[in-house]
Amino acid sequence: MEMLEHVAESETTEVAARPSVDLAVCPKEILALDPNAAVLWVKFLQRTGIPMSAKATKGKNLGKDLWVDNNCRRAAIIRGFGIAGLTQRLAAATDEISRARVWWRESAACAEGDTVPDLSAANMCVLNPFIITKELKFEDNRFKTLKPESEPEALQMDDAARARNTRKRIEKAQAGRDAAKAALEAKSALKAA
Repeated sequence: MEMLEHVAESETTEVAARPSVDLAVCPKEILALDPNAAVLWVKFLQRTGIPMSAKATKGKNLGKDLWVDNNCRRAAIIRGFGIAGLTQRLAAATDEISRARVWWRESAACAEGDTVPDLSAANMCVLNPFIITKELKFEDNRFKTLKPESEPEALQMDDAARARNTRKRIEKAQAGRDAAKAALEAKSALKAA
């Protein structure tokens, strides 16, 4: 019975201590686990959808410039689940890719929505915001399907037709200017005679 009371007391003090955590500053336990935590913390907060200042995107002096709404519902979720999840999972992460997976997973878990999307080989590029080393970033193939590799012949013919029409319009306009100039010269010749 004493053991249960002791556990209940420690949980109460831990929950009471968490609301005092200022989310504008990355918690020390996370800083100790990830060398890039100071930079990734801002990206984490942005991805979770917590209201924050525009200066946070600059990232120059996070201690002074970053303003985070510490009283919103999302802040309570980050304090209650996000910090604990990051701390627990980052302790097991060994390389930058696995740490990026942890940051991405926790940001998705703390963001709006009911589920965390699955990671597959096709969508590993969603980890890129949490990867600092450029050589480790994944290729983003999501937009390649929107842009055709080569233009079809019909579009090329349209371009040629457009060029012909443009040339015809230019020639027509030049002929109109020449006719107007000739008419003015003829009129001024009649007045002079």
